Amino acid sequence: MNIDHMDDVLTERWNSRVGENDVVFVLGDLAMGNRGNRTIETINRLNGWIILIRGNHDCKPQFYKDVDKVIKTYRWFRYRGVYMVHNVVDSPADDLVMCGHVHEVWKIKFPGMGCFSKGIYQERVRGALNVGVDIWDYYPIRFDDAKRVLTAFGKF
Repeated sequence: MNIDHMDDVLTERWNSRVGENDVVFVLGDLAMGNRGNRTIETINRLNGWIILIRGNHDCKPQFYKDVDKVIKTYRWFRYRGVYMVHNVVDSPADDLVMCGHVHEVWKIKFPGMGCFSKGIYQERVRGALNVGVDIWDYYPIRFDDAKRVLTAFGKF
């Protein structure tokens, strides 16, 4: 698969679920480093407005100030009772977490289910849901749907 085709498919799937005025939390790894104008052009093809929780593969925060679609970047963000983080081990509190760093390794975790990330146990987290597109057939998942999955499995 070439990178142009991959970007086109991901953009098409994103835009099929995200409206022009939607706000989207991207939980890290929006772009694999700085590919300059190509990165900016690809991001600006996406519908909606992005709040980026920076991941280990993202550009430095100052890069995104020039990308119209990215309205804010954070290390973590709390939204409607859930911590949004890139890596679950970066969660600032023992609560529900949505993350993306683990890629396709797991979809949902609760205490007692083993390690969360790279052998690290995060037993203080009440529950974590991987919302990375690579676990959801390369489509973004709506917050309400993700929280419903997380709370249903955890019986919160």
